[in-house]
Amino acid sequence: MLTLAEQHRTGAEGGAVEVISDIDAVRHRFRQLQESARQQVRAMMVPEQTVVSRSDNDAEGAGVRRGVLYRTILHREALTEPGALAQALWALEAGQQVRVADAVPVKLMIADHELAMLPLFSGRNTAAASVLVHVGGLLDALVAYFELAWEQAYPLSPHTAGEGVDEQRPDAIDAFDARILALVLAGLTDQAVGAHLGVSRRTVQRRIGELMARAGAESRIQLGWHAARKGWA
Repeated sequence: MLTLAEQHRTGAEGGAVEVISDIDAVRHRFRQLQESARQQVRAMMVPEQTVVSRSDNDAEGAGVRRGVLYRTILHREALTEPGALAQALWALEAGQQVRVADAVPVKLMIADHELAMLPLFSGRNTAAASVLVHVGGLLDALVAYFELAWEQAYPLSPHTAGEGVDEQRPDAIDAFDARILALVLAGLTDQAVGAHLGVSRRTVQRRIGELMARAGAESRIQLGWHAARKGWA
């Protein structure tokens, strides 16, 4: 399969699609893609990323510093991986935009409207082989798909990092409850929320129960609706 992919890559230079199978070449082009961005990078992230880890992706920090907007859709399961939530909070604090979805079918990164990169193989296959998509109809379709997924995903808010909470309002909740609520609404389990905030699962459940009573909500879904109306999350 990789031999065929390499043959396709050789024949596709300068075309709409380029296939790369060498792991070092994949990492190099992943960096190049981000370095080429001038306005924004659209990204979709899934669990078990092994070719380039978040901690090794220093091109993202460099892009943020030069003013590139990163808009990232995270698979909910990815937030439970070590360091993933901290990375998402760092992105929010740096002015980036992060949303969470129940399902993200593929890893994807798009630089401006010029170049996209995604795995050659489907699912959670850990092979390095990747596809570069250049300007054309296929890239247009990937951008449109991302924007549709973005609209349907749940946005992480500054409240997730403990910011943006006006505790002077009479109907406001405190910063700690706002962080719990934002993380729960993002889809983290009570156990994961407690571990991140340094409290027990029972504490998370108790605080959520108190917020439900305060909002008159009978379920967490209703709590999310009330939280949006009241500006809690």
